[in-house]
Amino acid sequence: MPALIADGRPVSKVRLLGVSRNAVELRRDRPARFALSGRVRVALGVLSGSAESVTFTITGGDKTESLPVTPENGWVEIDLTFPEGTAEIAFACDAPGSGAFVAGIHPVVPGPTRLAGLIIIDALRADGLGVYGAPGNPSPNIDAFARKSAVFTRAHTAAPFTLSSMGSIWTGMWPWQHQVIFTSEGGLSLSADVPSLVTAFRDAGYHTAAFSGAYFSFADNGFARGFELMDESCADQFFFESADCLAQKVTSFIESHPDEPLFLYVHFVDTHAPYWPPEPFRSKFTAGLKKPSDEDTARGLIDQFEQNRKWWQFYRKPSDTDLAWLRGLYQGEVAYVDDRIGPLLTFIERRCVISGPDSRVEPVCTLVLTADHGEAFFEHGQMDHVADLH
Repeated sequence: MPALIADGRPVSKVRLLGVSRNAVELRRDRPARFALSGRVRVALGVLSGSAESVTFTITGGDKTESLPVTPENGWVEIDLTFPEGTAEIAFACDAPGSGAFVAGIHPVVPGPTRLAGLIIIDALRADGLGVYGAPGNPSPNIDAFARKSAVFTRAHTAAPFTLSSMGSIWTGMWPWQHQVIFTSEGGLSLSADVPSLVTAFRDAGYHTAAFSGAYFSFADNGFARGFELMDESCADQFFFESADCLAQKVTSFIESHPDEPLFLYVHFVDTHAPYWPPEPFRSKFTAGLKKPSDEDTARGLIDQFEQNRKWWQFYRKPSDTDLAWLRGLYQGEVAYVDDRIGPLLTFIERRCVISGPDSRVEPVCTLVLTADHGEAFFEHGQMDHVADLH
């Protein structure tokens, strides 16, 4: 965010309807001024419970724009163009108290289309994909993407749970170095002192945005640093069919930023337990397998959330029959995510060329598709992913 002019008010992380941005607060008696000119993109928002509606006024040179915003709108992103030679842009509002914020302020400098993206599929086993030998064609879209890409056959996770693994992906450090680990003192928060891939992209002029369907908040654990936008609103689906929500959000975001370099992080979670994909994916890999005695019992086997959400705590080792059925449901989740990722990959390919490893064309898009960790089905005495690195 550009520096405020002669103003020491803090920049804070503000979350509206599941979307976090770095923002500064406005009040009726305290507008904010930024050293900006030309074409500018900003986001305006109002905290729930602070006001029914707030009118924002944006002035640059001899041009003034006004826009009413309500808490139900969440963040409202607008694109403005001010006269050439404008030295600064002022933001004001009619809110008498706190709760009105301006965020995402940055100049739009048209340039070559560039997109760098990291797509994470949570708890995805390598052998769950066709490209790594999975039977039954569970991942035709990812397999097609792999045929144009460099495929790694010896990629190993740094940790068997998401936050610690993602800490290593973002920093290139081992968990004991970045310290996003379970300790008696807590932990699991990425320190602002640790260098990050995200901040490197931001500092290189990329518009950085993250989209996650995870049940926990990355923003609450220090992972929003460097992102201009972190959208965690798809977590409302909480493992059930959030891939639809994520694919739509990412597609809309790319469409609304056609001439900016983008760095995107997208985290799909449907492959995480509990496994309950929508039809027809639920039946695709369980046909012919014996289910537990009834559907309620079956869901109880995989949906042991209770109040502590300890879905991995099976109080007995499932029978071979139950394990086969669970693995079939897991493969159904893989197929469901693949089905939703396919159109997103196609959309990105239409925006820019994704070069294969043998191509001589300089790519304008670079995509990495991987997992944070895998998933166990009692191959080594455990289910899910806990403390087992197999």
